[in-house]
Amino acid sequence: MGRPIIMPGYDYISAEKRRLERESLRASRAQTGDLTPRASSIEKAMADRVVAERSAVEQQEKERKELAQKLRIERARLKEGYLVDPKRMVVRSHMLGDPLAVFDVLIGNETVDWEAARHAAISIRNPQYSLKQFYEDMVRAFPELKLYMAYISDNDNYVPDVNSGTTASVEYRRTVGALFAVYWLMRVGVDGAEGFSYGVDEDWAPRGQPADANESGVLDTSRGTNHHTDKNMKKRKAFHDQTDWQKLMYLLVDALLLSVEDGQVEVNHQRTMAMLALTAFHDIMKVEALLPSVSADCESFQGYAAGVTINDHDQALGYVLDRFPQCLPAFYGLPREEQLSVAFTQAKMNFNHGWLVQAEAPPDALFSKFKMVIDTEGVEKADVAFYFVHWLTDLAGAHPSPLEGCVKFVLQFPQPVLASFINSFSVINELAVKTETQVFEDYMVKIWTETAARGIAIGPVPDGDHAVALMRLMIQCQTPKAQAAIVAGYSQASAADRAVLAEEMGRSGLPGQYYQRGCKRRGGPALLVYYSPAFMRSLVPLETPEALRMLAEVYRRARQLYPLRDDFGPCQTVSIRIDQLKEISAKEIVAAYENDEIWVLAKRNELEAVAERRPKAFLQDLQQSLSTIELEFGSHTAMELELV
Repeated sequence: MGRPIIMPGYDYISAEKRRLERESLRASRAQTGDLTPRASSIEKAMADRVVAERSAVEQQEKERKELAQKLRIERARLKEGYLVDPKRMVVRSHMLGDPLAVFDVLIGNETVDWEAARHAAISIRNPQYSLKQFYEDMVRAFPELKLYMAYISDNDNYVPDVNSGTTASVEYRRTVGALFAVYWLMRVGVDGAEGFSYGVDEDWAPRGQPADANESGVLDTSRGTNHHTDKNMKKRKAFHDQTDWQKLMYLLVDALLLSVEDGQVEVNHQRTMAMLALTAFHDIMKVEALLPSVSADCESFQGYAAGVTINDHDQALGYVLDRFPQCLPAFYGLPREEQLSVAFTQAKMNFNHGWLVQAEAPPDALFSKFKMVIDTEGVEKADVAFYFVHWLTDLAGAHPSPLEGCVKFVLQFPQPVLASFINSFSVINELAVKTETQVFEDYMVKIWTETAARGIAIGPVPDGDHAVALMRLMIQCQTPKAQAAIVAGYSQASAADRAVLAEEMGRSGLPGQYYQRGCKRRGGPALLVYYSPAFMRSLVPLETPEALRMLAEVYRRARQLYPLRDDFGPCQTVSIRIDQLKEISAKEIVAAYENDEIWVLAKRNELEAVAERRPKAFLQDLQQSLSTIELEFGSHTAMELELV
């Protein structure tokens, strides 16, 4: 039997496979002896040939796959090859700490190419304006991008000094990734969602949502799709389909980067140039060669004394923007109102987004510093939104592979958490015009309403004495089953435990600020049970009564260590850390007593206490202690201590 004649377009490998299957059947018959002697001889010879030809076909298949892999690698190299690091630059050690000297030697009299920056802002929603063109404009526009490759050296040995624990190249690519995130978010409704989710192909064009993905997320490669190397396509597709892109677009509208009128989206060119400039230089102070020292003519800066090097990269950038703005041409060339918006993003606001979306902290700990900065700097709602756009794009670009989309969010970040962040932005913007407690209460009501609308059995938004505690506990539980269980279980808790939870979780920690829903909780400081969401999620719904009882006990004993007083002010919330409790079951917590151990709450200082497991012999020391108290998690009779 001869080999088939190969015609143009003929799938030789598939044809060979079909032929081999037929002959394999014959070979099988030959091996079982179900043939006449003559036929058996012929078929056995055929079986040997089948084995040989099958090996040849498998070898061809292997070679074809190897060639395809080489082509993919080559295409990837060509794609990445255009994304090159800036040239290395040197800073001598005697210049360190002096921004004027350091920046003069690195970028000298270089200025921003504002035409390139303006071209990027004007074109950013133009369907014909490619990512590659955008990258070219950014490199041409902002000389600050070169600063990521600054090294400290007094000889020929060049050692990269980046205080983030990575490399200069990684930090540069993270910055490029943040710029690309701005580009893609500004193009939502064009091709931005696709670029953000799927990255770009060998020509830097958005790969787009694959129409050839089957239900399992595996792609049909027979059609030559350029996605076939992406093992995470199912995650990417889920992210693309589940993200509320309209809410993200309206965050940009709130930040005055975009405007929408009669369905038409317009770009605010000046505001967009400010965002691009900020993104280009926002992380340069991770390069140790650039870190400033507080000058002798400045008594102090944000707690740093004269002559001290500012190692916090955000504080360091804030110092340069405040004292030496001329060192950064991309900032110095902005209009004054845009400079104020950019400077606000670098203020030290101590804002923990996780505390908000999990209702973990009271308003004082959440927003006091943030609100202080807003009030002292005359910040408006649009500036708060501008801050969050920068926060979002900075985090989106955190993975140093900018051409693969926003990997940090798409593949590495829990989708529900990101959705919670996005959901919170419009509420937090109200800090410019509302109190901290009003903003937090608005957020909790919003989340409760949306959760109930999804069919979760939590009932209407609560009101009355227990409203705030119920809302915070429901939000902390996160998952639908746990949320329904905690709301149902709360009414079954003891009256004493419910009273403690309502009292402590309903306290704002801010003088004169009270929730509209619930009683006025006077006095302070407020208590922040650090990791209470993780603790609740580990016990609810399976151990809901125990979760409520133990959380109430933590609040009860914490208040004994930190009695209420009237002479308290902002930023005085006490953190109660329950790290050791947060990921173990209630049975494991109680089992400590069977092992001759106890749980205690130890006061570390005026703002922090820690829940710890200690040997039972430690009880003797508690009799004289005013800074440690036993937590009554077990069924035994615990020692009652009167604290003065």
